[in-house]
Amino acid sequence: MNRRVAQALIIIFVIFLMLFHAPVIEVINRNALVLGIPVMLLYFGLLWLALIFLTWFVIDKFKDQDHGN
Repeated sequence: MNRRVAQALIIIFVIFLMLFHAPVIEVINRNALVLGIPVMLLYFGLLWLALIFLTWFVIDKFKDQDHGN
């Protein structure tokens, strides 16, 4: 893993760490449903999927660039 991949993954980690932080979660914490799913559960699920997708995307993008060199 080169330095650019590590930097990108650290940035992703910090952004998602802030999104999972208590003050942000307090904004989301409501007794509402979206398509029958509680808002908080939907928030955590979508955030988790976004984290997985972005991590995969960054690693895959930089992996292709490494093979080109």
